[in-house]
Amino acid sequence: MLNIKTSVSLELLADDMIEKIREVWKNPFDAPIVVFPDSKVAQWFKMKWVEKYNALANFNTKRLDAFLFELLAGEDRSLKILNTDLLRNIIISYLKENNSEGVSNYSALSPEIKTYLEDSDGKLDESRLFDVSDMIANLLLDYELTRTSDYSKNSHNNTSIIDEWMNNDFYFYNDNKLNNDEL
Repeated sequence: MLNIKTSVSLELLADDMIEKIREVWKNPFDAPIVVFPDSKVAQWFKMKWVEKYNALANFNTKRLDAFLFELLAGEDRSLKILNTDLLRNIIISYLKENNSEGVSNYSALSPEIKTYLEDSDGKLDESRLFDVSDMIANLLLDYELTRTSDYSKNSHNNTSIIDEWMNNDFYFYNDNKLNNDEL
C-alpha cells in the first residue's frame, strides 16, 4: 500500500506517520518500507518513534533516490545508483590527474582551495582531498535530489530563478505583482 502524507509541521506529520505505520505493521519480521528524502530525516523519525514508545526494532527505511532506483532498475543488477562514495572517488581521481599542460587538475581550483588542499610543503594532503571531494559529492547529490522543474523556468515569463535573481526582480515568489506584459 502506498501512503503519501504532507504537512507544514514535521512533528505532526511524524506523529501521524507513526500511528499509520503501527496500524499496518503487525509482524515485527515483516516491516513495511518507509521512504524518506534522506537518511537524516529517517534518523530523526526513528528518534521521534523511540521518544514516543521507548523502543524500535527492525524498522525498514529507504532513501527516496534508492527506492526510485530500485523501482526503475528492477532486477537488472548491472545498473548502479550514483552514490556519494562513487562520486567522491571520481572527483578525487579527476583532481589528482594532470591536465594537458602537466599540471594537476586541483591546481586549477581557486587559490584558497588549492592552499587548503596542500600541506606546508606544497604537496597534496590526501585527507583534505578526501574531505573536500566528499563534501562536493554530497552537495551535488543533494542538489540532484532536491531540485525541481520550478528552478528552471518561471510560468510568468519563462525565465529561470537564477535569471530573476540576476535581474534583481524577485516577483517570482509573489504572484500578486504583475509584470508589464500581463497588464
